[in-house]
Amino acid sequence: GTHVLDPGLWLLRDDDCERDLAMKARLLAERHGEVFAALDSPSVDRASREALDLVVDAVSDEPDPRLHPLDAAGRLVQEDLCLLVLRDGHPHLDAASLCFPSYWRLADKLGQPLAAVHGPVAHYADELAARVDRFLHRILPERPVWRRNWSIHDDPSYFLPAPTPPRAVSPPEGLWLRSERQTLCRLRSADAIVFTIR
Repeated sequence: GTHVLDPGLWLLRDDDCERDLAMKARLLAERHGEVFAALDSPSVDRASREALDLVVDAVSDEPDPRLHPLDAAGRLVQEDLCLLVLRDGHPHLDAASLCFPSYWRLADKLGQPLAAVHGPVAHYADELAARVDRFLHRILPERPVWRRNWSIHDDPSYFLPAPTPPRAVSPPEGLWLRSERQTLCRLRSADAIVFTIR
């Protein structure tokens, strides 16, 4: 389930911050087209600028003004940042700084409604899609929410756009619990939500 989030705890830094930001910087330098993308639209532009302002306020760091605002924001925090733009009655993944995906590729999902983004998730379309869409429409800017998601992986890497080839492992050695802290924050400047994944 989701929980109301203290806005002061929206973004969190820990002892791994320097390492995580270095991993992001390397991925953005070497594989930029795989880990950052944004549709060219006024809604995405407004949402990206507001997201950057929120990140800068939260972490008190200076962004690189030469970059796309969402790209600049993503380089300041350990979290991945996804913009869900509410259009045509549904949230769409219209931009993201996604350096640490868990078995999905940004290029495959950009511009898609959330139901299509979650296509591989069992029972999402028939049991969850309508409820999730309604929930996202009800989020208020002053009341961000958070949730926890977890999965079992046979590779501890953060950048996992695709499952590893099948291989024999001996549990529990060779398996890792991947736990993600996810937040949803409604923006004021555009009909959009910043979805963070940490």
